[in-house]
Amino acid sequence: MRRYLSAAALLLATVALCLAQEGPELQQADRAELKWRVAAPEHLFWKLEAQETLPAPADPNERVTGPGFSFVHLFGYEFDECGILGPRVAPLTAEDLVWQLASHLPGAKLKSGATWRREWQDLRVANYAALSVQSQYEFASNEAVDSRTCAVVRGVHTLRPADPDKPAPAAPFWSEFRAETTLLFEGERGRAVAFSTDLHARHVAVPANEKEAVPHRLDWRGGWKLDRELDSNAVRELNGKVSNAIRSGVERLWKQRDKEGLWPYGEHKRGGTALALLALLMCDVDPADARITQSFARMKEQPLSDTYDVGMSIMAIEALYITAEERRAFLAEDGKVPEFKRDLSAADRAEVQRLMDWLVANQNEPNPFWNYYRGKETAERHDFSVTQYAWLGMAAALRCGVKPPPHLIVPFTRKLMEWQAPDGPKLKRVIGGQPPKEGKTAPRVTRATTAVTARGWGYSAKATWDKYTEATNAYGSMTCAGLTCLYTALDIVEQMDAVDRQKAFGNEAVRVAWTRDVQASVESGLAWMEHWFSVTRNPNNHRYSYCYYMYGLERIGMMGGLRYLGEHNWYYEGVCPLLAQQDGEGGWGGFHDTSFALLFLKKGSVPSRSRVVTSDK
Repeated sequence: MRRYLSAAALLLATVALCLAQEGPELQQADRAELKWRVAAPEHLFWKLEAQETLPAPADPNERVTGPGFSFVHLFGYEFDECGILGPRVAPLTAEDLVWQLASHLPGAKLKSGATWRREWQDLRVANYAALSVQSQYEFASNEAVDSRTCAVVRGVHTLRPADPDKPAPAAPFWSEFRAETTLLFEGERGRAVAFSTDLHARHVAVPANEKEAVPHRLDWRGGWKLDRELDSNAVRELNGKVSNAIRSGVERLWKQRDKEGLWPYGEHKRGGTALALLALLMCDVDPADARITQSFARMKEQPLSDTYDVGMSIMAIEALYITAEERRAFLAEDGKVPEFKRDLSAADRAEVQRLMDWLVANQNEPNPFWNYYRGKETAERHDFSVTQYAWLGMAAALRCGVKPPPHLIVPFTRKLMEWQAPDGPKLKRVIGGQPPKEGKTAPRVTRATTAVTARGWGYSAKATWDKYTEATNAYGSMTCAGLTCLYTALDIVEQMDAVDRQKAFGNEAVRVAWTRDVQASVESGLAWMEHWFSVTRNPNNHRYSYCYYMYGLERIGMMGGLRYLGEHNWYYEGVCPLLAQQDGEGGWGGFHDTSFALLFLKKGSVPSRSRVVTSDK
């Protein structure tokens, strides 16, 4: 915050200089308060109103990228009073980039005709090289927009000249960039009601599987309008909206079922159907519903082909036996969930055993992880996304009375912890969070007395960390996957009898040491999630697999019994963007994203028995 205030002071000085040198003094000039005033727990959602594809390039060697615009959404804690996005919002999406360029204000009350400048260095843009731009702004006039008085702020943004003393960059790089933006800003309320852009740029890159650099032409034109404003502290109001959203989402999910009674997810007929059934059952659809029965029968006819399908199938079968009483307990704010038993039919218990046996038989041999398919040509290939579904399946099987082999636990968790980032930023974790007092926006929190290193996970390689640039290849959904696996392992060990613990660890001293190491790894992973916290993007990976990430966030919150991640009430903050993004048909795009969103809104993960650790023990 101190750095932002310093930047604001510098910008105010720049504005004064521009007014003296360039800004015309008008006797009857319009005035406007050009300062963002959005409270930290507020979520703003700008909906794309219009976009246009500009003419194809004359040069046949150029490739056209875009327009591909979508919505823009941010929480108040993600930017300051001058509209400067915080560093953990990076990498920017195309929409974020336009918003960032258009939204910059001096944080002062000015007259029309006032101008100011800013230079942006190394803006991280998803799928592109870092971009450096110089911007020139003008407060043009005030206009009435939907009975609101709004300042019209125009910006012209061009590529910063290359440093002549530095060698020419190798691809990728920007060879041209020009954007013209317009911001309609309501000064009285401190927020933009609309913004637009006309962008013309060229980017030189070397695509995958190609040797030669290829110029990409980016010609975009689009406009956004403020569509939703939600306060994550307005819990009672949000609960009503969530109930309506779940009902609409369930209706949409049923309509996305195919004629065979399945929900195919690419090649995953079984796994996609299991995901949809899990979401429907956790959203209180009656297990005796004829459509549920039919889809389960069709799902069970599908072959056991890959890890995702098998793990999800076990989770879906378990959901048949989770009572409405237990699901209501998941939603309780006190985090106390009583122990429930699963009384499976003989046929379902046999099916869960068959699925468990498949998971055990198809674990990798060169490493203790899982691939989607097991084969000689991909013997070492794995990723933590599908690996987590193997462990989620085994945890669900255990709750259904089918034990996973105890010998799997230690080799897997040891290797998983090795692949966690070796280092990261230090922070004192929040160990106690309470809702804000009446009239306040910030929660009441207690921080640990000792610092923890924030360390996350990547997709299928050891996570990295550069202490000089603070760059890491760890990102949100995969850090959630790593934590999910460790939580699951702790939970399975918690439920082992003495015989299985002996098989897994040999003796109690080894188990105690293992538990200490796993808990330390969990805490570092949670610290990473606190440091990078976001519900508007998949942290450190823009909006890639956004709904999938949100389901991962819900899992670690529910499995860990966490109400807060850092200073953030993860559930109610996460509710806001999901409510804003629900489409007119009641879904969130494809059935898989609709299922993930429903599982978040309904808190659809079974809490763990093992407690969450903190650095204050």
